[in-house]
Amino acid sequence: MFHSLLEIKHMTHPQTMPAIRRSDRPTTLKSHAGWASALTSKAGRHSHDSAIQAAISFHRGLTDGWDALEQVRQSRNPKDTAAEHLSKVDRSVKTILETYSRRLDGVLDTIGRRREALKSEISERLGVSRSDEVAEFRQMMRSLPSASERGEILARAIDQGDTVAMSALMMTQTPTLLGVTAESLAGYRKRAINRHAPDLEALDSALADAQSLVIDSQTDSVGLSSLATGDVETRQRFAQEAESADAAALQFAKALA
Repeated sequence: MFHSLLEIKHMTHPQTMPAIRRSDRPTTLKSHAGWASALTSKAGRHSHDSAIQAAISFHRGLTDGWDALEQVRQSRNPKDTAAEHLSKVDRSVKTILETYSRRLDGVLDTIGRRREALKSEISERLGVSRSDEVAEFRQMMRSLPSASERGEILARAIDQGDTVAMSALMMTQTPTLLGVTAESLAGYRKRAINRHAPDLEALDSALADAQSLVIDSQTDSVGLSSLATGDVETRQRFAQEAESADAAALQFAKALA
C-alpha cells in the first residue's frame, strides 16, 4: 500500500532535543516530595500551617511545570519544523518563569506575615508584658556582683516560667540593662523559647527553610531555562539534525512514490 509523501514524513519519528533528566536539574528542582517532607517534618504539629502549605504548593507547581516542559521538549509534532518546535519550547519556558515569578511575591508575603505573627504568639506563650516589675528585675540583675550569679537567676527563672524575667529577656533591647552581653542575651532568649514554645520555634525554622526554598527554586528555574531552550550552538545543532531527519524522511518518501 502506497502513502503520500506527507503521510510518510508524518509517520517518521521527529528529531528530539537533548533530554534534561530530573538528575540534571538543580537540587531544588529535582524532586518535590523530599522537600515537602522536610518542611512538614520540621514544622511538626504545625505542618498544616497555611504558610507552609503555600510554599509546598508553589514548589510542587514549579517542579511539575518542569516535568511538563520536558514533555513539550521531547514531543515535537511531526508537522512542526525545528524552528517551530524551538519556538514552542521558548514560549513554554517563558510561561513557567513569568507565572512563578508572579506567584513568588505572594508566597513570600504570606511567609513573612506568618513569621511576624509568630513573634507575638511566642511572646504571648512566654507571658511577656510591660510592668514596673520588669524595670525592678533589670535593676536587681545589674546590682549582682558576678555574671555567674546573673546567669543562675536567669536560668532558674526560665525553667520556672517566671513571666517577669522572661518579659525582661524578650523586651530588653540593650543587653547592659540586664547586666549581660549581647551574646548571652540571645542565648537566654533561645533557651526560654526552647523551653516554653518549642513548637512555635520549629514552625519559624520551617518557615525560614520554606522561604529559602521558594526563592532558590525560582532562581534555579531562571538558570535552568537557558539549558531548556539551549544555547546558540545547541539550538543550531538541533535545527540542523532535525532538518536532516526531515530531509531523509522526504527522500525515503520520494523513493517509494
